[in-house]
Amino acid sequence: MKICTTCLFENQDDNVYCEKCGAKMPEEAPAPAYASAPAQPQYQPPVNNQPSHQNAYQQPYQAPYQQPYQAAYQQPMQITEAMLPAEYKPVSVGAYIGYSILFALPIIGFIMLLVTAFSSEKSKSLRNYAKSILVMTLIALIPTILIMILVGSMAGDLLYYYF
Repeated sequence: MKICTTCLFENQDDNVYCEKCGAKMPEEAPAPAYASAPAQPQYQPPVNNQPSHQNAYQQPYQAPYQQPYQAAYQQPMQITEAMLPAEYKPVSVGAYIGYSILFALPIIGFIMLLVTAFSSEKSKSLRNYAKSILVMTLIALIPTILIMILVGSMAGDLLYYYF
């Protein structure tokens, strides 16, 4: 078990970073290839008539060097509007209102809606807005046409019946 020098948490031997605080674990120097097996600590008898379970080896762990806390990740880069390409710059609220009024015009507005939705020169957010208006217009247009057909057939039946 490796002991973290920052928070004194016991980690597994193969951990590179502490599981508790994220600090880098100290690296152990590899043993030379010609070295023999490590020497086992010899048993020392208790000193001053202490019980056998309290010997000199059982002292609290003192970290030799306390490392300052280091974050295990970096903060993401802050992107400002000036750094964006022209295609991805946001559209102002006033522009959305102006385009909404333009798209509401009967024939010219629908043509401008198609041009804006499928043009590659406009900003991406404005193209997406125009595409959403186009989809909403088509969704509203289909029930309107169905209701007009239903009312027209009912009116035709009434005219045929009374005349």
